Amino acid sequence: MIRFWKTRIGNFSMAIFYRKPKPKRDWSKFGNHVSLAALEGVTLNIPNVIRELDGAATKTLDDPSTDERAWIWIYTTLCTALHMMYRDLDPDRKIDEKTARKEIKKFANLTLQFSESIELKAVDLNNPIESKAIRNIKDSIVNIFYDFFDKKISHEKIVSIFSIKLRSASARVFALDPKFYIPIQQSVEN
Repeated sequence: MIRFWKTRIGNFSMAIFYRKPKPKRDWSKFGNHVSLAALEGVTLNIPNVIRELDGAATKTLDDPSTDERAWIWIYTTLCTALHMMYRDLDPDRKIDEKTARKEIKKFANLTLQFSESIELKAVDLNNPIESKAIRNIKDSIVNIFYDFFDKKISHEKIVSIFSIKLRSASARVFALDPKFYIPIQQSVEN
């Protein structure tokens, strides 16, 4: 049996996979900005020097692909959720905030090392705990929680709190930079 699929122009679904970004710099633009900053420095035009150096630092990086944006989203969501847990759950913390931030980043980098064959689904955006990228973290989340606090809370309670914080963090991440994340939403929701 042969099946024919109807497609509409401009309305298609695309598979998105989590891919850790590798920064790609446009070296010709970078050199242009730095040389213009040097020329402005000779004339002591400090505002233009700052503008050109800022351009060299920020405007010379290529935009990340949709797959790379998905990885950035999951990483930022995970770090935000863990920081929210750290901040909101208990005033009697074992470690200070600076150390907690380092531990959260270290934990996120270690746990988000998975194959690039994990696909982002539309449901993951609203409920990240269902994402295959996060499912594996449920068991290890208890360890970082016990690094933060002395209290002993059940594994189920920690996962429940983590799930709530992940949903909140996902919404916050999208709200802070909707222009950056709109390609992800459009790709998985069509």
